[in-house]
Amino acid sequence: MNRRSLLVGLMALAIAQSACRQNADNTLTVAALKGIVPPRLLSDVENTLSDRMKLRLTTRQSLADLFKQLQDWQASLSQAADTDNAVVVNTANWVGLSDYWLTAAIQQQLISPLKEPRDIPGWSTLPAQWRTLLQRNDQGLPMEAGTWWAAPYRWGHLTIAYSRRHFDRLGWQPTAWEDLLRPEFKERIALPNHPRLVLGIVLKSLGYSANDLDPTAHSDVIDRLNQLSSQVRVYASDNYLQSLIMGDVWLAAGWSTDIQPVLSRYRQLGAVSPKPSTLLTADVWAKPNPQIGSDDPQSLTTADKTWLSYWWQQDVLTPLSLFSQGLSPLLLDANIGSELLNDSLGSVLIPNAEQLQESEFILPLPREAIATYTQLWQALRRSK
Repeated sequence: MNRRSLLVGLMALAIAQSACRQNADNTLTVAALKGIVPPRLLSDVENTLSDRMKLRLTTRQSLADLFKQLQDWQASLSQAADTDNAVVVNTANWVGLSDYWLTAAIQQQLISPLKEPRDIPGWSTLPAQWRTLLQRNDQGLPMEAGTWWAAPYRWGHLTIAYSRRHFDRLGWQPTAWEDLLRPEFKERIALPNHPRLVLGIVLKSLGYSANDLDPTAHSDVIDRLNQLSSQVRVYASDNYLQSLIMGDVWLAAGWSTDIQPVLSRYRQLGAVSPKPSTLLTADVWAKPNPQIGSDDPQSLTTADKTWLSYWWQQDVLTPLSLFSQGLSPLLLDANIGSELLNDSLGSVLIPNAEQLQESEFILPLPREAIATYTQLWQALRRSK
């Protein structure tokens, strides 16, 4: 056995001992994005834990901060191994990530795959779409027989927000992606500053997959991109709603998780899940990797299973969807969503069953496909 292997083994032993001490403290620690876990549900899930178990939630301002925290934990482990110091690095039991960060977290070995996830209560009730998103190989690419790398917490979708004042004057409201191309909206719309999202809008508007490996194979994609370019006033992923509120743009495409909480404060704004289908995003719970250079699955404690399965319960579906500004993982089943749309979730933005059936998560692409998307994006931006 070489020196580094011995040190890594000692580190693993130290971390295992730390885990025992944490269990002795009876504390389940979770790091999440600030504001996404409703306080009323947090106290409820804490009550479902064992009487001897405590729950501690720490929050970060952004998903980038949470990803950086995962990197810092791994850096501390690596530094300790290189300096012969078998120190203990206290990571959280669970970290909230978006699906956007999942590939990088897997590739950098920042998180561990889930061991025997089917043993988690309620796992079998999760809609099949979660398998496509969360089963991946060790490079973070979707794989049907791959390992489960995270558990779903909530999801959202790309939405069109619009100024009611302008549309009251026009006498109609937007309903579809194609509405962005109408001549009266020339330089009146805001789109995300992200190639996959903008190109995804174009592909979905034409009825293609947002994960198409070669959009240029469709002759109408380039024409649609050129049409869309003349309509855009600003590409922005942050503060785009401010442009809409101030009247600088009339329509803005953005995530429902951003737009939903704004609608109740600014009555002059409306929003719609656009036809024919849209793009999806998810927030998930991932387990920080307690070892260097390892992708071994981590066993789940009873507290772990309680934390994960709580968010998939039928009686949590409505309050989670109302108070977290996202949608319950169960609502990816189009039939469940359609049943509740005109009932308890009437005020929540959600695609109808037909739209949801054709909607997609943005999945990681092979290198060649990424190069094609990048070239199209660069050409689009140069045209402005």
